[in-house]
Amino acid sequence: MGFENDVCGRKWGCFCAINTTILEASDITDKYKSEFKLALSYKDKDGNEIDLAKLPEDLTVTFADSKGAFNADGTLKDVTKLPAKGNKITVVATVKSESQGVNLTTEYQVTVVDADDYKEVTDAQLKLSSGVVVNTAVVGDSIELVPTKAVKNDGTVLDATKETSPDTVGWGANSTDQVKSVESSNVTVLTAAYDATNDKVVLTPISEGTAKVTVTLQSGAKFEKTVTVKEAARKATTATAEAVTLSTTDSSKTVKVTVKDQYGDPFKASGFLYAHPGKTGTDAVVTITTTPVSTDAKGETTITLAAAPNAVTGTDTVKLSTSSDATKDGIGTIPVSFFKAEDTVTSYAIRVASDSPESNDAKLDVYNPSDDTVKLEFIGKDKNGVVAKIFNQGELSTDGSTTYKVESSNADVATVAIDAQKDILVTGKKAGTATITVKEGNIVRATFDVTVVDSTPSIGTLSVKSGAKIYVNSGQTDTSDNVKLVGAETAYPTFYSQQSISDLIEVKSGDKTFTLAYNGTNKNFDVKDGSNVIGTVKVFTSDPVNLPLNADGQTLEPADVLAENSTASVIFKLYQGSNVVGTVAVPVVFDQTAPNAPTVSGVGSAFADNKLNATEVGTAQTFKVDLTGTGATAGDLITLSIASGTPYTLTSNDITNGYANVTVSGTTLASLSGAVNVTATVKDKANNTSPASTAYSIVVDKIAPTVSSVTFANGSGATSGSFDAGDTITIVFSEAVAASSLGVTGLTAGGSVTGVSLATFFNTSGGIGGFASGSLSGVVGTVALSADGTTVTVTVNSGVGTGTTAPSGVFTAATTVTDVAGNAVTSGTTGTTSGSF
Repeated sequence: MGFENDVCGRKWGCFCAINTTILEASDITDKYKSEFKLALSYKDKDGNEIDLAKLPEDLTVTFADSKGAFNADGTLKDVTKLPAKGNKITVVATVKSESQGVNLTTEYQVTVVDADDYKEVTDAQLKLSSGVVVNTAVVGDSIELVPTKAVKNDGTVLDATKETSPDTVGWGANSTDQVKSVESSNVTVLTAAYDATNDKVVLTPISEGTAKVTVTLQSGAKFEKTVTVKEAARKATTATAEAVTLSTTDSSKTVKVTVKDQYGDPFKASGFLYAHPGKTGTDAVVTITTTPVSTDAKGETTITLAAAPNAVTGTDTVKLSTSSDATKDGIGTIPVSFFKAEDTVTSYAIRVASDSPESNDAKLDVYNPSDDTVKLEFIGKDKNGVVAKIFNQGELSTDGSTTYKVESSNADVATVAIDAQKDILVTGKKAGTATITVKEGNIVRATFDVTVVDSTPSIGTLSVKSGAKIYVNSGQTDTSDNVKLVGAETAYPTFYSQQSISDLIEVKSGDKTFTLAYNGTNKNFDVKDGSNVIGTVKVFTSDPVNLPLNADGQTLEPADVLAENSTASVIFKLYQGSNVVGTVAVPVVFDQTAPNAPTVSGVGSAFADNKLNATEVGTAQTFKVDLTGTGATAGDLITLSIASGTPYTLTSNDITNGYANVTVSGTTLASLSGAVNVTATVKDKANNTSPASTAYSIVVDKIAPTVSSVTFANGSGATSGSFDAGDTITIVFSEAVAASSLGVTGLTAGGSVTGVSLATFFNTSGGIGGFASGSLSGVVGTVALSADGTTVTVTVNSGVGTGTTAPSGVFTAATTVTDVAGNAVTSGTTGTTSGSF
C-alpha cells in the first residue's frame, strides 16, 4: 500500500498498515484491548522505514472502518462489533500534511483471527520415523518436517525444544486448517505433502540434490527450509567417547558413546556396536561385557569398562566397531588408562557416581522427578591422583555417628542421605544453592556445590468452558439430587450425579492444558502437569443455604424442592502456591421439568416390512429418534427400551437435525423374538426423564420356514390314476411365505396366477422346489397362495402328453423361498408326499 501520486518521489510518502489482523471478540483481554491500535509505518522512496520523529509535525492520520469497531485514532471502540474468525473489516486510513501538500485516503483489510491459530512458524526440523532428528534427507527415508517454534496470533511464543516443560507445536495448531499449502521447489529431488489427518508435513526424498520446502499457513505466513538429499544409505561412520581412567579401587566405569552416520546425523540402530580391547590375555588392561549395544534417537549408548583381573599400570585403546571381528576397521576409540592405587590417601573429593539414576551433574530440578536427585561418591586419592578408596556406608553418616559426616549447607534447598550402596543421595527441595560437605570431626575433607532450579510451569489462565453450566434437579427431597464434581481420577463419570470439572473449567499455560484431579486428602482439585502437581483449584458456592458444599470440597447438596427460577453459581479459585491466579464462576441451572416424549422408528430397508429376520438381527440396526417438540439439548441422553448399556448422548448436530440415529447392536437384537415394542425416552442434564414415546412395533422372526406337507389329489373331471388336467398338488409351509419368493410374477397372498409353466415352478432354481422324479415339460397350470400365506395349491390346466410323467418322491424346497420376514428355507428342507392323482 502506498501513495498513488508524486509524493512517493519526495523525501517521504509511502506507507503501509502495521496491524492487518485482530483477535476475535471472545479472545480479547483488557490488556490486549488497551494495547491494540491501528497504525501505519512510513517508508522513503528507497523503501527504508522512516523514524516517526522525522515525519512532518503537522502529519495526522485518522481511521474509519466498515464495522464501527475502531475509534478515529485507531484504538478499539467496541469489540462486540468485530465479526467472527475469518471475516474481514475494511479500514480507510486518511493521511494529511499541509506542509507536504498531502491529503490521501486509502483502504485495506483487517482479518479477524483466532488467538490460538498460528501467526507464523519460525523453526522446524527434519525427523525420521525412528525419532532421529537429522540435517540431511536420504533416499528411502521416512521423514517429516516437524515445527519446533511458532508464534500464535495472541503473541504467545511456543518452543518445543525447551529442556523443561516444552510446548506442543504442530502444523495444525488450534485446528487442522492452519496449513494452506506445501510445496517443493524441485519435485525430482524431494516431494512434500501435508497429511491433515495426522498433522504432518511428509517429505519423500527422490534423488540427490537440494530442494526448498515451503509451508504456507492460512495467515499467509510462509516457512521455508532448504533440504539436502543424499542417495547413499545411512551407515554408522563415527563413534566418540571420553577417555576413561580405572584403578584397582575405581575398577569399573560406564562411558557414554555417541554414534553418527556419514552425514553427521545421529545413528540409531539395534545391537550393532561392538567394543574390542586392544590388549588381551596376560596383557589385558580392560574387559568388556556389554556389547553389542544399541543406540537411541540421539545416537547415544553406554558401554561398561572394567579393569582386567590382572591388570598392571598402563594404557589401552578400545576399538569401537560395527563388526564382531576385532580385526576389522573401527569407527572410533575409547582411550583407557589403568593405575594401581597406593594404599595411602593424600586427598579427598566428592564426585557424581557413574550409576547416578537421575541427574548426572550438579544441577537439580525439583519439578522434574527424573532430575531432582543426584548420587555422589566420597573418594580418596593417592599422591598420584589415582582413586585409592571409595568410602562405604559404614564410614559415612548424616548424624556424625561414623568417621565421616555428610551434611548440606542448606537443607531447605537440598537434603542428603546415605543409601545402602555407600553413596550420598542429594535431593533438591527448592530453588537455590547448597554445598555438600564431608567432615572428619571438624576437618572439612571435601565439598560439592549443588544448584537447584524449579522449572514448574507458571499457570497462565483459569477460564470457564464455552456454554458450561451445572445442572441441578430442583424437585427432589433427598440426596438423589446431589452433584459430585469429579476430575481425571474418574474415567467414566455417572450421568448427573458425577459431573466432570474439566467440562466446566480449563487451566492453561500458553498452548498447554493441565489435568484436574480430585485430591481426597486436601479436599480440593490438583492441577497436574503429567504426574507433577503445580497448582490447586478450590470449589466454593455462592449460596451456602440453597446450594451448600459438602466438607469433601466436591459434592453439592441442594436444598429440598427449590424453585426452578432459583439462582446460584459455583465458584472456582485457582492457586499456585499461596497466590490466587484466577477466579471464575459457573452458573447453576435448577430444573425439574422433564422433556416431552420423542417418537421412534426404524431406519433402512430392514424395517420396510416392520419385521426383522435372522440375518437382519445378526447385524446392528439404526433407530431414528425424532426430537421435535421434546425440548432436548446437546448432552441429553436417549435410551431405547430394547437396548442395554450406555445410553446415547445427543450432539449439537442431532439438535440441529431435529433427530438422532441410535444404533442397536446385533447382539442385542438377536436376543429379541416375536412381537417387540420399541420405545424411547430422553433424559435431560438435570436428570429429568421424559415419558416414553409411542411404541414402534416390530416383529422379530428368526425361524426359517419348513414344509409341513405335500399332497397329490385327483381333480374334478380328471381320470383317476392318471396325471392329467384338473389334478392338484398342495404344499403347506410351517408359516406364511413371501409370495414374491415363489418365482411367480403377480402372485399375492389370497390370489392366483394362471398359465404358469410347472416345469419352471417345480424347480429348486428360481421356483418353489422340485420332486425326486417326474417330467413336467410343456405342462401349464394355475398357482394359488392362501390368504394366510401358508398354503400353495397348483392345478394342472393343460400340456400333459407324451413324455410327461407325474411328479413323485420327496419334495425338496428351494432355498430362495422365504417367509414374510425374509428368513430363507434352510438348504435340504424336504417334505414327504401323500395322496395320488
